[in-house]
Amino acid sequence: MCFTEEKEEEDCPWVISVAELGIQAHKTRGCLSDEAWLASFVAPCHHSFFHHRIYIDLPHKKLTYLRTVSQGQFGYIDLARYDTVGRSVEVYVKRPIHNREDGGGSESGKPDRRSRTTLYEPYLQHMVREGLARFGLPDHVPRVLEVFTLHQGVVCFAMEEKEGAVVMDTYLREMGLSVEEVSRRIIEILWHVAVVVWVMNHRLGVNHRDLKPSNFLLRRRLEPVTYTVEMEGMEEAHVTWQTTLDLSLIDFGFACAGSLASRRAHLSLSAVYSRADPCPKDGRDMFLFLGYLYSDYHAVMTGELRAWFEEWLSIPGSDLCGFLRKDGDISKRWLYYLSGSESVFQLRSSPITVLRRLLAAQRAV
Repeated sequence: MCFTEEKEEEDCPWVISVAELGIQAHKTRGCLSDEAWLASFVAPCHHSFFHHRIYIDLPHKKLTYLRTVSQGQFGYIDLARYDTVGRSVEVYVKRPIHNREDGGGSESGKPDRRSRTTLYEPYLQHMVREGLARFGLPDHVPRVLEVFTLHQGVVCFAMEEKEGAVVMDTYLREMGLSVEEVSRRIIEILWHVAVVVWVMNHRLGVNHRDLKPSNFLLRRRLEPVTYTVEMEGMEEAHVTWQTTLDLSLIDFGFACAGSLASRRAHLSLSAVYSRADPCPKDGRDMFLFLGYLYSDYHAVMTGELRAWFEEWLSIPGSDLCGFLRKDGDISKRWLYYLSGSESVFQLRSSPITVLRRLLAAQRAV
């Protein structure tokens, strides 16, 4: 993402260059909230006619399908080989499920309205990555490498692979972990997630809206890294922590970007949420994430950590945590319902609330 002159940056905090992602358009720079501009171009199609596993087939560049890593309700994550001049690396490809009856594509090969939502997603991910880097978090979102179209009109994008990374549930369910070690890992994760969510909400105007453990990739670094992020609402002007955990947020298919002043969404990537849904909504992403973690891991948390979660998730007049303990996956639907209510503009489980508790515990050691 490249910001332009101060006036343009002030008018639009989400100025991007689509040329960086392989798009050729008459106007390659624009604002992510300008739907007319976004609708003015399509991702190129260089899909091989003879070898359908070759997603991009150019003399200087090839992207070749290797295997499907995971499948969700809306699409696939593929592992692919990305060959450019003098370099060959493995990458992830996000590929939506194609179904012509529900609008997966068109006979012309150009993406329709539903497929165009997938076209917007890599640009939002690109913007969030660059925005987080400006605030001291350079590696918490995978870099988008290519945006492209397959023959069926399906828009896909390739992003860097995190070699050796696993999803959060795999990391927390490693064999032989004690309750104390699981709790320590959860606390380490909370440092990353709370700071990332705060920057997204309060600096970039973005809500992820699907912040659950399966949308994080984790791996261990050989050497510790120290992060320092300037934050408002804390006792000190900066939050600093050291860690060997490398955490990346993926899957922005439900995300929205909105005005920090009006809380009105300028860009909403999912029809699940109405355009009237406030965006960004403080506490929404943390509420959903904390609810998922509590539902799945309350039985293997220390008593102190479990009490923190129950405090963060408390809602006057309800027993949400009891519901999460009892009904598991069924109760998770209520987390989406509560966090997506159009009448709710703020939830108690804000990143600042979580960070204050973590800092207090850190000082007490």
